[in-house]
Amino acid sequence: MQRVAVFGASGPIGQAQVKELLKRGIDTVAITRNGSILSRPEFLGAEIRPADYFDPDSLTKALAGVESVFFQPPGLLSPTSWAQPAGNVCSAAVKAGVKRLILNSTQWAPDAGTLSGQPTYDATSAMEDLFASSGLELVVFRPVLYMENLLTLFWKPPIVEEGVYRYCHRPGMEANWICMDDVAQFMVAGLTRDELTGRRFTLGGPERLPIEEVVQVLSAVMGRPLKFEYMPPREFGHYIVKRLTADIGAERATSIMGNDPGGLAEFLHEFYEFNNYSPMRPFEVDMTKVLKIIPIELTTLRKWAGKQDWTSAYPKIRSGTRIL
Repeated sequence: MQRVAVFGASGPIGQAQVKELLKRGIDTVAITRNGSILSRPEFLGAEIRPADYFDPDSLTKALAGVESVFFQPPGLLSPTSWAQPAGNVCSAAVKAGVKRLILNSTQWAPDAGTLSGQPTYDATSAMEDLFASSGLELVVFRPVLYMENLLTLFWKPPIVEEGVYRYCHRPGMEANWICMDDVAQFMVAGLTRDELTGRRFTLGGPERLPIEEVVQVLSAVMGRPLKFEYMPPREFGHYIVKRLTADIGAERATSIMGNDPGGLAEFLHEFYEFNNYSPMRPFEVDMTKVLKIIPIELTTLRKWAGKQDWTSAYPKIRSGTRIL
């Protein structure tokens, strides 16, 4: 039985992976500096090891005796800042004798060797290329849009408190939402199937839903009316900056945004303008071919939403929470 290390194990994405590995009886190392989050019964059996993305020696030490690695880039760093932590993990994995790395890019990216013209997505592709050149056996998964985004600070409070889904996806925009548990299943499949080595898979859920239908599904699950309020991307960017500062404090917000909150607002504007209007349609996925290669039962939005708590407005911000 191989030993698998999960980076960012205390974040929502990493937690789903740790639970899936343990459920399958796989020897699991949870790499995190916040091990207290993993004290719940569902994580019993995981070995917790601390490490710092910017301390190469701590990374190599954390990977001792590990055959395979699950890695997703740090969630509260901009994708354009992923190069150093990803490079350090890559070097540490090679030094520690890791054989295989399963990369969760956490978002869409253009095909290898091509550029989208969108800096965030092109930085993601560059990160994938870095791991591909390492000599590690690499399998890449690119989930385009997480259902769990609906539970984060910027979306859930208006949904619960105001009955409003406030977002900057243009009206009529379609997306294949996928849940973190399903992505974890794909990643586990990448551990033992040698024919997947070198492949990059874009992942989405079983339904391509326009934003208005997403609102209808949530409204039905919650049992009360919910309306969609479109915010233009630049306005949405400033809304995010204001909400972030008010809800987690100026000091922590500065650690995420830097000293240029207007820069974050402009970044979000540019990012979502691309998502809304690019002919590449980064949130749409045809899963037919993927499921023929890796057959799993994908979770619908309605089934996922029915398992969530829609009575509590404020989620706890944790390591690994994405703001995109």
